[in-house]
Amino acid sequence: MRRRDLLKGVGLAAAAVAVAGTGAPAAFAAKRREWRMATAWSRDMDVFWDGLERFSARVFELTGGGLRITPLPAGELAGPLDVFQAVAEGRAEMGHASAYYWADRIPAAQWFSSVPFGMDKNCLNSWLYDGEGLRFWEQAYEPYGVVPLPMGDTGAQMFGWFRKELRSVSDLVGLNLRFPGLAGKVLERAGARVVMLPGQELRDAFASGALDGVNWIGPHHDLALGLAGAGAWYYGPGWQEPSGRMEGLVSRAALEQLDAPQRAALRAAAAETDLWMQARFDAANALSLGKLRGLAGVRVASLPDEFLNRIWVLSREVIDEAAAADPLSARIHEDYMRVWERSQTWNAFSVLNI
Repeated sequence: MRRRDLLKGVGLAAAAVAVAGTGAPAAFAAKRREWRMATAWSRDMDVFWDGLERFSARVFELTGGGLRITPLPAGELAGPLDVFQAVAEGRAEMGHASAYYWADRIPAAQWFSSVPFGMDKNCLNSWLYDGEGLRFWEQAYEPYGVVPLPMGDTGAQMFGWFRKELRSVSDLVGLNLRFPGLAGKVLERAGARVVMLPGQELRDAFASGALDGVNWIGPHHDLALGLAGAGAWYYGPGWQEPSGRMEGLVSRAALEQLDAPQRAALRAAAAETDLWMQARFDAANALSLGKLRGLAGVRVASLPDEFLNRIWVLSREVIDEAAAADPLSARIHEDYMRVWERSQTWNAFSVLNI
């Protein structure tokens, strides 16, 4: 009997023993591992959750069942703002969230999620996959024993929901707003009070008046969260988040326990998930924007040019100061802006704006 026919006829465990005993490649006899993935999302956030389940299934498939990753909803293993810490401390082998959630701890992290008036998702892809972006990202997380993987992008997020009409930046003075990352710093400079709340608390905070304005993601998940209340203003464009890159967080200690084929499978599945989430968000948000426009009492509007021109000036001030305050951020920002400026020149010449 030929060896490959023998392997077809025995159980998987027996096959592994047989192959290992012959000195065949270790990939066929690798130890099976179970990982937990802490996430910042609830199960009903379908684009995120569907993407993570697809990722986990793909890793399992590519490793021949050698690595099973189980995503856990926010709060089960770690809160939404504690995912990075859970991975860094080894409480989870992996995590999924957005890099600006740890901006207070790692200021440079913000450049890998979103920068006001910065890169859109296509430009960000260029920087991460064809430039120095991913190397800088890895450098920022290296002291914590965490390895980042690009793993999804919401695309441009909307400016968000407000209880009153906005005509100029002065209308933001005194408002209680929920905006993460660098955008929150910009809005503070404009005179707003900014707080950071997890998504699960936003609907009640906005409905009760505790928050005057809320940024979540985009039409699809904003509708699902129940933010579309009567009398609310829904504003675009998403100047504060031209992209919304998500990150897979991997414990370096756990990663080093995998063999080379398993590590390659993990990275390949993350890249597939990155692309799938980008495509899915584009499709879902386009459909959901139409639904929002049809809701009674919801006013979908574009921010006035006066507002955007002034907030652009404030954004440049805040970003330049944030970059200057941290040596790593300064190096990242310099490279980021070099790629961004080149992309703007190309887009201005190549993209048809109808």
